[in-house]
Amino acid sequence: MCQSVSSEAGAGGASEAVSNTVASAVSDAVASAVSDAVRLLTGADIPREQLASLTPERRRLFVRIAPKFTEIAPVWRVGCLLIAADGRVWATAKTTRAAKRERLGIQSVDQELRRDLAGFAFKSGFAQGTQVNYDAPLLFDPAQQPALQVPSGEPSRLVIVDGTVRVLWNPSAAAATAPQLKDYLRERIELITEFK
Repeated sequence: MCQSVSSEAGAGGASEAVSNTVASAVSDAVASAVSDAVRLLTGADIPREQLASLTPERRRLFVRIAPKFTEIAPVWRVGCLLIAADGRVWATAKTTRAAKRERLGIQSVDQELRRDLAGFAFKSGFAQGTQVNYDAPLLFDPAQQPALQVPSGEPSRLVIVDGTVRVLWNPSAAAATAPQLKDYLRERIELITEFK
């Protein structure tokens, strides 16, 4: 049986109690796996990237206000997941590298947009060359209830199969064959530390 990370309350009180017990056990398992990952990443002195939210361009009266990146947290990129030291987990999404915006002649529209984003990241206070992740959906936050989150409009990277949390690193992969979260994190961290 496969289900997404959302906990579905049953119609009766007994079903709700079972659902809450399962959700609590799953949250504890995720928190434990992420805590172990943070310990390993910190111990190996793996550098972190930045996670930010992007506020799009807007206008106030007749004044154009440029897009801006606002820092959320420093994160480690572990495969298809972004992990903060406080235990929060996001799915990877869009990324840019902060850089001064320079005009280098005629470029394609896509290239200009990428340069604009890099320039906005730099102007938002990120150091030159900093990897900035944005538009990343939150998957797990130990400080919220429920701790496991379901991103809207897309399949979650974390799924529950027979009571175990698995990572859908490839959205088209079958959930039943996806690796368990703790195994996925361990294997990815071993690769990261090996090629550090």
